[in-house]
Amino acid sequence: MNEHSRHFLRKNKKGDIEISLTELIGALLFAVIGFLIFVSIGKLSGIFISGKDYESTIKSFELLGKKIDDLIKDRNYANANILYFLDPQYILVGFNYKDTVIQMRTCDGTICKGEYLKKSREKIGSLCNGACLCIYKKKTCHSFDDDIQVPLQCKNFDKNVVFLAPSEQKDVFCSVEAGWNPKAYPDYYQAGGGYRFLISYGFNTKEIYMDKYQAPDGNVFIFIAEYKNQPEDQIYKRKNFMEEIYNKNPQANNQK
Repeated sequence: MNEHSRHFLRKNKKGDIEISLTELIGALLFAVIGFLIFVSIGKLSGIFISGKDYESTIKSFELLGKKIDDLIKDRNYANANILYFLDPQYILVGFNYKDTVIQMRTCDGTICKGEYLKKSREKIGSLCNGACLCIYKKKTCHSFDDDIQVPLQCKNFDKNVVFLAPSEQKDVFCSVEAGWNPKAYPDYYQAGGGYRFLISYGFNTKEIYMDKYQAPDGNVFIFIAEYKNQPEDQIYKRKNFMEEIYNKNPQANNQK
């Protein structure tokens, strides 16, 4: 066999076409590289969903729902911290027990425009009776009213729950300002900025702070924010405020 025959298709004595070892290895490498590129593109575009990431997101979502249940059952000013995992392929949404004049809407991104969630709320029907938390699959730009989908899982709450997120944490909660103003209640936490709807795009793992305030009219405000253990941070100050009142009144402000 000469050198030329090692690198090209050739015929054996019977006239059958043979492939050299070099060519076979090259073809296999090409196929493997092509497959890896395809998988990478698929992950970036959301074609593939990692089972582990999905399971971790759902387990963390269920833990969040249980913690909120515990807050609702506890007395006023109860609060809690948890490590929360939300894979970047998913979106967490908190639907309030009733709508305000301001429609729920995602924030505008660099490329994608914000979209409403009115039709999406109507679409889920019995999955969300009153207030609920839901997990959605994140699409490229349109995940709600512009391309309606059914959420992967929802958690209902019996009380008149209103979910709030801090307006200053736009990098965590991508939504518009909500139409709720709990500061109208004089015994509510008065510092800090306004409040957004609870819509959070995946961020992997963050420490999350939550607190509960039950207003005299029966509204139950559940505040959720990213927590940083820094004395100058607004959420750090808020937590100290809530805990101070909670500890001073161990028998007062029980759930009505």
